Amino acid sequence: MSIPVTCPGCQSVFQVADHLAGREGGCPKCETTMSVPLAPPPSANDGFELLRDGYELDDSDAIGDAIVGQAQAAPTPALPAPPEPPAPSDAAPAALTHGGAPTPAWQPLLSKLKGPLLALVALIGLLAWWLLSPTPALQILSVQPVYTLPALTTGSRAQTTATPQAAPTYSVGQHDQLIVAKPDNDGDHVLIRISLQQTALENYGAAQSSRSTLTPHAFELRRSSADPGSGSTPQLVREHLTQPARIHLSTAATSNHLDALPPVPPDDQLIEKSRGAITATYDYALGNTRGQLIVNAQHAWHDISARNGLAANGQLTTTHPKGGPQVNADYRGNDLHITWDPASQGHWVTDQWTFNTPASPQTRHTLALVFQRPADAGRYTLSYGEQDLATLDLDRMKQPSAPVPSPIASNRPGGPQPKSKTATGLGAYVDIVRDAPGRAKGILSANSMRSIAAALQIYRDQNRNRFPDSLVDLIKVMPGLEASMTNPRTGDNPGFIYEKPDRGAPDARTPVVWESYQGQKDPNGAILYGDGNIR
Repeated sequence: MSIPVTCPGCQSVFQVADHLAGREGGCPKCETTMSVPLAPPPSANDGFELLRDGYELDDSDAIGDAIVGQAQAAPTPALPAPPEPPAPSDAAPAALTHGGAPTPAWQPLLSKLKGPLLALVALIGLLAWWLLSPTPALQILSVQPVYTLPALTTGSRAQTTATPQAAPTYSVGQHDQLIVAKPDNDGDHVLIRISLQQTALENYGAAQSSRSTLTPHAFELRRSSADPGSGSTPQLVREHLTQPARIHLSTAATSNHLDALPPVPPDDQLIEKSRGAITATYDYALGNTRGQLIVNAQHAWHDISARNGLAANGQLTTTHPKGGPQVNADYRGNDLHITWDPASQGHWVTDQWTFNTPASPQTRHTLALVFQRPADAGRYTLSYGEQDLATLDLDRMKQPSAPVPSPIASNRPGGPQPKSKTATGLGAYVDIVRDAPGRAKGILSANSMRSIAAALQIYRDQNRNRFPDSLVDLIKVMPGLEASMTNPRTGDNPGFIYEKPDRGAPDARTPVVWESYQGQKDPNGAILYGDGNIR
């Protein structure tokens, strides 16, 4: 199909092929620039041609070639394409064409969605890499030396199903325990926070299709150069507690009155038994726990196990002997409120923790382990299920230096002497300065022993010259003596060890009270004899 074109210069009329619509070219006669008007709707004849009045031009015609070349090389931009005529209302929209063939209807949609689909595929690949990529079965999150103090043998933790959002309920009578830990570089334990992968449970531990079980004895901390099985096992921290920790005694899974007490047994106790019940009064005076507690256990006598529950009234304070945490227990009938100093943290430790197995083996469990701190520094290996999973470096635990010998013990023939008595040279002055506070504390400890000697004499005067069964009996005759039971020189509490002498033993030659150092008789301490002399 052709388009008629009129030259504005010589008024000649030409027929131009319709695919040149909107372009410019030179007139073959006068070379005046002329524009090809917009083409009419396409027809079946879509060939390329340039015609003049009755004068046909073929492809070999030089004039036609020149006009075509001028039209194709026109420097001016093309005019906007003419709008497509609207399709008949009763006809379907014409399909797009590509190379003369109809274009599928889904191809434009796919072109629009190609960008989002590529982004989605990249996101799926990243998620699969994150879930399935190999990661350490066990990761060490933190290592912290702490002092630990057992607060109570508790046992069970329950969550009522009616109110799942309510605070958990704790009660006594099983095997779990409440401990309090205080961070300290010289701590006697080490708190290790770990991230354990579910695959470690399935490969090395006790994991079934629906339940997984964590037990402390499956973990081991040992020197990396030592053989498996030679290390120590931890306590497993199931969760961290906020204070006050509320323990329910009425829901206890036991009627044993001893379950309501701290793990350390008391120094004195008085138990009254009647049919079906026990009332026990405990005096804590000499140990690390102070206070008085009255415990009521119904149906505990005669081994009646069908009834459970406890009740107790009183207050107890337990202090770590080496500057660790302090725990306060306030018994209020069926409830027990436990608090501790702000620098410490309460932990609920268990000997077994069973939970639902997660769907993904890549799930990680964050928990904490409390190990007794190794005395030696070096590299240690943490294993689970007899498989070595992580290594860590531990510092040497600070060993307390032995106290300076008591001045009274130094006066014994062949008695122990402080370094300041034998040191020579430039270091002698340093030894004198260091030993001076220790010797002063030794004098205070000797004064405490003199108070014990006075109480012993009063007791013997009131009891036909018999010695008491324990030092607790002396507090009954001299109430202020309790303050003298701590040894300032060694730091022990109780700071003195008493042994009741045999009847008829000569007082002057029979030792009855020794100074205590780390719970043992201190060979460098003073000794109280039955006649009241200290030497």
